[in-house]
Amino acid sequence: MFTLQQRIYLIKCYGIGEVSYKFAIEMFNRKFPGIHVSVNALRNLVRKFDKTGDVKDVKKTKNKFDENDAATLLVLDSVDNNPRLPLRERAEQIGGISKSHIHNILVGNKFCAFKPTFLHKLQEGDDLFRLEFSLLMGERIMENRNFHHNIIFSDESTFTTNGIISSQNCRYWAKDNPHFKITTNSQKFKKVNVWCAITFNKIIGPFFLEGNLNGNYYLEILSEYFWPHLDEENLDLRRNMIFQQDGCPAHSTLLVRNWLNEHFPDKWMGRHGPIHWPARSPDITAMDYFLWGYLKQRVYAIDLQDDIEILKNRIIEAIATVTLDIISNVYGEFRERMEKCVSVGGFHVE
Repeated sequence: MFTLQQRIYLIKCYGIGEVSYKFAIEMFNRKFPGIHVSVNALRNLVRKFDKTGDVKDVKKTKNKFDENDAATLLVLDSVDNNPRLPLRERAEQIGGISKSHIHNILVGNKFCAFKPTFLHKLQEGDDLFRLEFSLLMGERIMENRNFHHNIIFSDESTFTTNGIISSQNCRYWAKDNPHFKITTNSQKFKKVNVWCAITFNKIIGPFFLEGNLNGNYYLEILSEYFWPHLDEENLDLRRNMIFQQDGCPAHSTLLVRNWLNEHFPDKWMGRHGPIHWPARSPDITAMDYFLWGYLKQRVYAIDLQDDIEILKNRIIEAIATVTLDIISNVYGEFRERMEKCVSVGGFHVE
């Protein structure tokens, strides 16, 4: 790419007289040494100048679809009636208009495809617990701006060989973001259950669960799998770490709580923990607002051939792509979500 000044000077060098392209380039390099100019580049620049009288690049403009065109009217009417219909189904419903043409019409008329946010439905009083928790986190972060870096987020999730409904394959076509949400009351477990944890400098996992998760099994994961990984950390860092878990029944048994009290005295978050974790709050844990969505987007990108081993390997490969920079941004987002949760009175931050 040449600057405007360089383009003008190139044309001047060539336009001095009947000179060759090579001679014009030699003259140009006397003033701008070290800048490579090919004969083709100069030839194209001269052609552009001869055709337009200018050396600037012409900005490409997108085709504007006529709002009175029959196809456009059909597409816009279809979107008005059902903005959540996928392009392929919309093409089948309208008939005679291809999926790509529908997409071009929508983009040409300044429509965008927005993703939904999946939320757990809050129950009465949940907002107050969420607000109290967010205020507490805000106070701790004010006292120590890196306080949230000490939190270890943990959770389980289900991965399937055929994928599940997610925001990656749901769209809402509109000119302005409707911020539409899909509220779910429960999670459906199908094929492979996975446990993971995130610290400020790495991801621990995946641990593939065999069978149902109960208190004894969960305690085994913490003591035999999780703790040895954490034991690699610097002792001073480990002393400041705060373990987070949600209110799953297996997380709240007496044996598990005793183990957490021993290994994270006064420094763990949970249903009965010294720091109360608010129920139905996936939007404020890094596992849900980042990790599971990040992994599933990559795991489900290519057909899994209904093969569990391929699914497991894909999960392992996806986790390996999470860099320290990504994790740093994830923890920064936690702080922002705490602030947002306070500003909305404890309701969902999405």
